[in-house]
Amino acid sequence: MKKLSWILMCVILVVSTVCLVSCSDDDDDDLNGDPSKLYGLWEPIHAEGYEKGGGEEDSWNNDLNASNGFDDYSRVEFLEGNEYKTYEYVSGSWRVDERGFFELEGNKIYLDGDRDNVGIITSINDNQMVLENTEEETYKGIVYTYHDKVTYRKVK
Repeated sequence: MKKLSWILMCVILVVSTVCLVSCSDDDDDDLNGDPSKLYGLWEPIHAEGYEKGGGEEDSWNNDLNASNGFDDYSRVEFLEGNEYKTYEYVSGSWRVDERGFFELEGNKIYLDGDRDNVGIITSINDNQMVLENTEEETYKGIVYTYHDKVTYRKVK
């Protein structure tokens, strides 16, 4: 009986060790509420998503860069003090378009106190960030859903 208890304890110890190792801290793609990974200038390199409602659906899946001619091509810079700036690409150069403040709760980011519009940072590391946003709106009794997933590269 003592031998069986000892074997059972060894099995539990091995299983516990395996579980702890498999749950090691590999959160390189997670903010955990720490905005320091977010600080810097980010440029969108890919956007995909959809807009649907009223029986219609429009989807997109585009690589982005300033020369594509997308009207909404911009950069965003997150600064210490929870300040952000957006830059717009106009006539071959970048100019500041907006300034404001952001709040970070876990991986949720809110701009200018707008709690109805949340961005979810689904992954982030030193070079790349993926930001997703889903919004729903009802207009004349029809529910419209908009989902956007943008991949950014860190410029500086």
